[in-house]
Amino acid sequence: MDVMPRQSVRITMVGFTLVEMMVAIALFAIVASLAVPAYTDFVMRKRAASGINDFLVDLNVARGEATRQRRTVVMCARGGTAELCDTTTQDSAACACDEEARWENGWIMFVDFDGDNALSAASIDTLVGVHPALPEPITFREADGDHLVAFNSRGALGGTTARFALCINDRAGTDDDEDVLARARFVDVALTGRAVVSRSVENPGSAADACYHTPS
Repeated sequence: MDVMPRQSVRITMVGFTLVEMMVAIALFAIVASLAVPAYTDFVMRKRAASGINDFLVDLNVARGEATRQRRTVVMCARGGTAELCDTTTQDSAACACDEEARWENGWIMFVDFDGDNALSAASIDTLVGVHPALPEPITFREADGDHLVAFNSRGALGGTTARFALCINDRAGTDDDEDVLARARFVDVALTGRAVVSRSVENPGSAADACYHTPS
């Protein structure tokens, strides 16, 4: 009588030694240290692009309103960012124009019937729109211009050309972040009222100063 041989079964346990686990954790930490800054930078670039797009849309809204109403329409940086700006508060500090042109605090648009470049009471000027503040660490400054944009009845600028610098400065107040200008977006508004966005300018000058300006 033949006896079938007994088959042996060997079970191999798969596991990690302490050294292998420490190496795996170290590798994960390295990958995370590379991925997190890249993701953060991506998010900030998206926010910056959104801010630029909103700004361009509102420039076109203000310009269109000026030609439609045959009146001067002003777009300026907001000074009263902490308060609600609407038709009931438009003659208060809540809707004041910021003389230092810190556009990252948001901006307002209004039909300037009395021609004083400031939003007066609802019985005088007409509030067209209000944009909220941009998220930190974005700075959005007027590098060159009159600290506001005024479109006349023909849709052209009532003053000089304007240049804006929107920057992502994660080390605000320093001028040694080489990525600041690389990430910056510049908006130039010609005398015709047409706005153009560029990624860089040949001579940054005051635009670079605007990027490195510490938010306040």
